[in-house]
Amino acid sequence: MKCTQSKWVNCCLVFGLVLLFNAPSRAQIELSEIDKDLYLISNLEWNVNVVFLVTPKGVLLVDAGNHVEEGRLIVEKIREKTDQPIRYVALTHYHGDHSLGLYGFPENVEIIASSKCDHNLQSLGKDGLKSLSAEIEKLEKEIKDKKTPERADAMRQRIENLEKLQSAVDNKGFLSASLAFEKKLYVGLGGEKVEIIYPGNAHTGGNALVYFPEKKVMVMGDMLFNGSHPYIDFKAGSDTKNWIAWLKKLSAWQIEHVIPGHGKPGGKEILKKQITYLEVLRSEVLSAMRKFKSLEQVKKNVKMTAFKDYGFQSILPYAVEAVYQELKRK
Repeated sequence: MKCTQSKWVNCCLVFGLVLLFNAPSRAQIELSEIDKDLYLISNLEWNVNVVFLVTPKGVLLVDAGNHVEEGRLIVEKIREKTDQPIRYVALTHYHGDHSLGLYGFPENVEIIASSKCDHNLQSLGKDGLKSLSAEIEKLEKEIKDKKTPERADAMRQRIENLEKLQSAVDNKGFLSASLAFEKKLYVGLGGEKVEIIYPGNAHTGGNALVYFPEKKVMVMGDMLFNGSHPYIDFKAGSDTKNWIAWLKKLSAWQIEHVIPGHGKPGGKEILKKQITYLEVLRSEVLSAMRKFKSLEQVKKNVKMTAFKDYGFQSILPYAVEAVYQELKRK
């Protein structure tokens, strides 16, 4: 990859490990066309979405999947549509389920990330990668102890993925984004225009939105979870107030297709669903904080019953804690 080995570290494993036993069973990944030369790869682990643009001068990809093998599968899917080289991978944020697949990509890919994402990668991602051996040992012990035999196959698959990742990190080292930007980056590729935007702190402190203005397509990364509880990363600088403000701002843009980080694509209506979710979450957490003293009591009493059918139920306590810390800070 065109990068400096001393700087860019791959992202934290926290989100992936949290969802390990709540993920859908691995299915055949799907490839569909969003617009002319713009494609969606879906049915990846944890319902992550990856988007790629094909041009006569190469391919631009948004996010890269969760582990080495998944990265390779994504490259294979791209090869079903074009032999053009993958020129750029734009990361929407630093979490492992969106970026660790880079270790399965060709070496000459240029990585685009916001400067804040790069900071998160360095300060938090390195710690996540250092925990690989400990996580493998933990999973092996749980299999040996037979405490959760129904999870054994999923744990063995996870161990295999983590071992491949560990080997890739050992061989390639920690990598650095070729193109880091502050507020906005314009990419022109084969006659196509792409805008990569830093909206400020939201899901993390280093989000990026990828906008294809001529196609009226917005790729949201994890600023949008469609049909599931969002993971809100307070340690990485999340800010749900600004998150809501940006979702409302985007609702007025010329957008016809909205691609979430997790879940099915849609129109602007799924932006409104995320706004409602975050507003209700903030309201319920604030109400609980006024009644109860401890964080644990708040977590037990925020039920979000209007969203009882949402996926990733085990993520809700983390979301509550993130909003609690945010409101307490302010």
